[in-house]
Amino acid sequence: MVDECRDLLHALLEARAPSGEPLLQGEMRERAGLCAEELAGSRERAAIDARFAGLGRLAGAVVHELMNPVAVLQADLELLPSRIGDLGVDGTALLAGSRAGIERISAALSALRTLIREEPPGPVEGDARRAAEAAVRLVSLRLSPLVRIDADLREVPKVPCGDGTLGQVVLHLLMRSLDAMGVEGGPIRLQCREDAGGVAIEVEHGGGVAADDLQLGFSLAQYLVERAGGQLESLPREGGGARYVVALPAARG
Repeated sequence: MVDECRDLLHALLEARAPSGEPLLQGEMRERAGLCAEELAGSRERAAIDARFAGLGRLAGAVVHELMNPVAVLQADLELLPSRIGDLGVDGTALLAGSRAGIERISAALSALRTLIREEPPGPVEGDARRAAEAAVRLVSLRLSPLVRIDADLREVPKVPCGDGTLGQVVLHLLMRSLDAMGVEGGPIRLQCREDAGGVAIEVEHGGGVAADDLQLGFSLAQYLVERAGGQLESLPREGGGARYVVALPAARG
Protein backbone atom coordinates (compact mmCIF):
# COMPACT_ATOMS: atom_id res chain seq x y z
CA MET A 1 0.00 0.00 0.00
CA VAL A 2 2.87 2.37 0.78
CA ASP A 3 4.42 1.66 -2.64
CA GLU A 4 1.11 2.30 -4.40
CA CYS A 5 0.64 5.66 -2.67
CA ARG A 6 4.22 6.66 -3.47
CA ASP A 7 3.81 5.72 -7.17
CA LEU A 8 0.54 7.66 -7.34
CA LEU A 9 2.19 10.78 -5.95
CA HIS A 10 5.06 10.51 -8.42
CA ALA A 11 2.53 10.15 -11.25
CA LEU A 12 0.74 13.30 -10.08
CA LEU A 13 4.04 15.19 -9.89
CA GLU A 14 4.86 14.22 -13.48
CA ALA A 15 1.32 14.78 -14.86
CA ARG A 16 0.77 17.79 -17.13
CA ALA A 17 -2.26 19.77 -18.18
CA PRO A 18 -3.29 20.05 -21.90
CA SER A 19 -1.33 23.30 -22.04
CA GLY A 20 1.85 21.47 -21.09
CA GLU A 21 2.12 23.01 -17.63
CA PRO A 22 2.59 20.74 -14.60
CA LEU A 23 -0.77 19.65 -13.22
CA LEU A 24 0.35 20.40 -9.66
CA GLN A 25 1.88 23.78 -9.05
CA GLY A 26 2.99 25.98 -6.20
CA GLU A 27 2.20 24.84 -2.67
CA MET A 28 0.34 21.70 -3.79
CA ARG A 29 3.36 20.51 -5.78
CA GLU A 30 5.68 21.16 -2.84
CA ARG A 31 3.39 19.31 -0.43
CA ALA A 32 3.09 16.34 -2.80
CA GLY A 33 6.89 16.17 -3.07
CA LEU A 34 7.26 16.18 0.71
CA CYS A 35 4.65 13.43 1.03
CA ALA A 36 6.52 11.30 -1.52
CA GLU A 37 9.77 11.71 0.43
CA GLU A 38 8.02 10.82 3.69
CA LEU A 39 6.55 7.68 2.16
CA ALA A 40 9.99 6.64 0.90
CA GLY A 41 11.38 7.15 4.39
CA SER A 42 8.51 5.16 5.90
CA ARG A 43 9.25 2.26 3.60
CA GLU A 44 12.94 2.31 4.58
CA ARG A 45 12.13 2.48 8.30
CA ALA A 46 9.63 -0.36 7.94
CA ALA A 47 12.29 -2.49 6.25
CA ILE A 48 14.78 -1.74 9.04
CA ASP A 49 12.20 -2.56 11.69
CA ALA A 50 11.32 -5.85 10.00
CA ARG A 51 14.97 -6.84 9.66
CA PHE A 52 15.76 -6.12 13.30
CA ALA A 53 12.58 -7.86 14.44
CA GLY A 54 13.71 -11.00 12.60
CA LEU A 55 17.13 -10.84 14.21
CA GLY A 56 15.50 -10.36 17.58
CA ARG A 57 13.37 -13.46 17.20
CA LEU A 58 16.40 -15.50 16.15
CA ALA A 59 18.47 -14.31 19.10
CA GLY A 60 15.51 -14.92 21.39
CA ALA A 61 15.40 -18.56 20.30
CA VAL A 62 19.13 -18.93 21.00
CA VAL A 63 18.73 -17.46 24.47
CA HIS A 64 15.83 -19.80 25.22
CA GLU A 65 17.87 -22.83 24.19
CA LEU A 66 20.85 -21.79 26.36
CA MET A 67 18.97 -20.83 29.50
CA ASN A 68 17.66 -24.36 30.12
CA PRO A 69 21.05 -26.13 30.21
CA VAL A 70 22.46 -23.34 32.35
CA ALA A 71 19.66 -23.92 34.88
CA VAL A 72 20.42 -27.66 34.92
CA LEU A 73 24.14 -27.03 35.48
CA GLN A 74 23.37 -24.67 38.33
CA ALA A 75 21.22 -27.33 40.01
CA ASP A 76 23.92 -30.01 39.56
CA LEU A 77 26.61 -27.78 41.04
CA GLU A 78 24.47 -27.23 44.12
CA LEU A 79 24.42 -30.99 44.71
CA LEU A 80 28.13 -31.63 44.11
CA PRO A 81 29.51 -30.21 47.39
CA SER A 82 27.54 -32.75 49.43
CA ARG A 83 28.74 -35.66 47.29
CA ILE A 84 32.28 -34.78 46.29
CA GLY A 85 33.64 -35.81 49.71
CA ASP A 86 32.78 -39.42 48.91
CA LEU A 87 35.18 -39.24 45.97
CA GLY A 88 38.15 -38.19 48.10
CA VAL A 89 38.84 -35.15 45.92
CA ASP A 90 38.98 -31.50 46.98
CA GLY A 91 36.88 -29.86 44.32
CA THR A 92 36.15 -26.60 46.14
CA ALA A 93 38.16 -24.44 43.74
CA LEU A 94 36.74 -26.27 40.73
CA LEU A 95 33.21 -25.78 41.93
CA ALA A 96 33.81 -22.10 42.65
CA GLY A 97 35.23 -21.52 39.18
CA SER A 98 32.41 -23.41 37.49
CA ARG A 99 29.79 -21.56 39.46
CA ALA A 100 31.36 -18.17 38.62
CA GLY A 101 31.46 -19.04 34.94
CA ILE A 102 27.86 -20.12 34.86
CA GLU A 103 26.77 -17.00 36.71
CA ARG A 104 28.56 -14.91 34.09
CA ILE A 105 26.84 -16.78 31.25
CA SER A 106 23.48 -16.41 32.96
CA ALA A 107 24.01 -12.67 33.49
CA ALA A 108 25.02 -12.17 29.86
CA LEU A 109 22.01 -14.10 28.60
CA SER A 110 19.73 -12.12 30.88
CA ALA A 111 21.15 -8.87 29.48
CA LEU A 112 20.78 -10.12 25.92
CA ARG A 113 17.19 -11.15 26.59
CA THR A 114 16.46 -7.62 27.84
CA LEU A 115 17.80 -6.06 24.65
CA ILE A 116 16.02 -8.37 22.21
CA ARG A 117 12.68 -8.59 24.00
CA GLU A 118 9.91 -8.05 21.44
CA GLU A 119 7.90 -4.98 22.33
CA PRO A 120 4.12 -4.86 21.87
CA PRO A 121 2.60 -2.44 19.37
CA GLY A 122 1.41 0.88 20.70
CA PRO A 123 2.68 2.97 23.63
CA VAL A 124 5.30 1.30 25.82
CA GLU A 125 7.17 2.20 28.99
CA GLY A 126 10.75 1.32 29.84
CA ASP A 127 13.31 1.54 32.61
CA ALA A 128 16.31 3.52 31.36
CA ARG A 129 18.54 2.34 34.19
CA ARG A 130 17.78 -1.32 33.55
CA ALA A 131 18.34 -0.89 29.81
CA ALA A 132 21.70 0.82 30.41
CA GLU A 133 22.78 -1.89 32.86
CA ALA A 134 22.03 -4.59 30.27
CA ALA A 135 24.06 -2.73 27.63
CA VAL A 136 27.02 -2.35 30.02
CA ARG A 137 26.93 -6.02 30.90
CA LEU A 138 27.18 -7.08 27.25
CA VAL A 139 29.86 -4.53 26.30
CA SER A 140 31.94 -5.58 29.31
CA LEU A 141 32.41 -9.00 27.70
CA ARG A 142 34.67 -7.48 25.04
CA LEU A 143 36.46 -4.72 26.94
CA SER A 144 40.23 -4.70 26.72
CA PRO A 145 42.27 -4.31 29.94
CA LEU A 146 43.02 -0.71 28.89
CA VAL A 147 39.39 0.38 28.74
CA ARG A 148 36.93 0.72 31.59
CA ILE A 149 33.35 1.92 31.88
CA ASP A 150 32.63 4.37 34.68
CA ALA A 151 28.87 4.03 35.13
CA ASP A 152 26.68 6.26 37.26
CA LEU A 153 23.20 4.82 36.81
CA ARG A 154 20.54 6.34 39.03
CA GLU A 155 16.87 5.59 39.53
CA VAL A 156 14.90 7.61 37.00
CA PRO A 157 11.26 7.93 35.90
CA LYS A 158 9.85 5.55 33.32
CA VAL A 159 10.31 6.62 29.71
CA PRO A 160 8.11 6.08 26.61
CA CYS A 161 10.63 3.66 25.13
CA GLY A 162 10.98 -0.09 25.72
CA ASP A 163 13.98 -1.55 27.53
CA GLY A 164 15.04 -3.43 24.41
CA THR A 165 14.98 -0.41 22.11
CA LEU A 166 16.69 1.92 24.57
CA GLY A 167 19.22 -0.75 25.51
CA GLN A 168 20.16 -1.16 21.84
CA VAL A 169 20.70 2.61 21.59
CA VAL A 170 22.98 2.66 24.64
CA LEU A 171 24.78 -0.46 23.39
CA HIS A 172 25.52 1.25 20.08
CA LEU A 173 26.85 4.38 21.81
CA LEU A 174 29.11 2.29 24.05
CA MET A 175 30.38 0.24 21.13
CA ARG A 176 30.91 3.42 19.15
CA SER A 177 32.95 4.83 22.03
CA LEU A 178 34.92 1.60 22.37
CA ASP A 179 35.76 1.72 18.66
CA ALA A 180 36.89 5.35 18.94
CA MET A 181 39.18 4.59 21.91
CA GLY A 182 41.39 2.42 19.71
CA VAL A 183 44.53 0.91 21.26
CA GLU A 184 45.17 3.85 23.58
CA GLY A 185 42.38 2.92 25.98
CA GLY A 186 40.98 5.00 28.78
CA PRO A 187 37.64 5.49 30.52
CA ILE A 188 34.18 5.60 28.95
CA ARG A 189 31.75 7.51 31.14
CA LEU A 190 28.10 6.51 31.23
CA GLN A 191 25.50 8.40 33.21
CA CYS A 192 21.75 7.98 33.58
CA ARG A 193 19.95 10.72 35.51
CA GLU A 194 16.71 12.63 35.82
CA ASP A 195 16.85 15.88 33.90
CA ALA A 196 14.25 18.64 33.51
CA GLY A 197 11.38 16.30 34.33
CA GLY A 198 12.63 13.71 31.85
CA VAL A 199 15.59 11.37 31.59
CA ALA A 200 19.09 11.99 30.22
CA ILE A 201 21.61 9.31 29.29
CA GLU A 202 25.14 10.46 28.49
CA VAL A 203 28.03 8.48 27.04
CA GLU A 204 31.39 10.25 26.90
CA HIS A 205 34.82 9.18 25.68
CA GLY A 206 38.18 10.81 24.99
CA GLY A 207 39.08 8.81 21.90
CA GLY A 208 39.19 9.77 18.26
CA VAL A 209 36.47 9.82 15.63
CA ALA A 210 34.31 6.73 15.25
CA ALA A 211 34.66 4.70 12.07
CA ASP A 212 32.50 5.68 9.09
CA ASP A 213 30.76 2.29 9.08
CA LEU A 214 29.15 3.22 12.40
CA GLN A 215 27.38 6.28 10.96
CA LEU A 216 24.40 4.21 9.80
CA GLY A 217 24.09 2.75 13.27
CA PHE A 218 24.05 6.24 14.78
CA SER A 219 21.33 7.35 12.36
CA LEU A 220 19.25 4.32 13.35
CA ALA A 221 19.80 5.09 17.04
CA GLN A 222 18.63 8.67 16.41
CA TYR A 223 15.53 7.39 14.65
CA LEU A 224 14.68 5.05 17.55
CA VAL A 225 15.06 7.85 20.10
CA GLU A 226 13.07 10.34 18.03
CA ARG A 227 10.31 7.77 17.55
CA ALA A 228 9.95 7.73 21.35
CA GLY A 229 9.66 11.53 21.45
CA GLY A 230 13.27 12.15 22.45
CA GLN A 231 16.48 13.44 20.94
CA LEU A 232 19.99 12.04 20.45
CA GLU A 233 22.90 14.42 19.89
CA SER A 234 26.60 13.95 19.25
CA LEU A 235 28.52 16.81 20.85
CA PRO A 236 32.23 17.69 20.92
CA ARG A 237 34.09 17.06 24.16
CA GLU A 238 36.62 19.48 25.59
CA GLY A 239 40.06 17.98 25.15
CA GLY A 240 38.99 15.64 22.36
CA GLY A 241 36.58 12.78 22.02
CA ALA A 242 32.81 13.02 21.95
CA ARG A 243 29.76 13.18 24.18
CA TYR A 244 26.50 11.52 23.18
CA VAL A 245 23.36 12.75 24.91
CA VAL A 246 20.01 10.95 24.84
CA ALA A 247 17.14 13.09 26.14
CA LEU A 248 13.76 11.42 26.68
CA PRO A 249 10.55 12.71 28.24
CA ALA A 250 9.06 10.93 31.22
CA ALA A 251 6.28 8.49 30.40
CA ARG A 252 2.79 9.84 30.92
CA GLY A 253 1.21 8.78 34.18
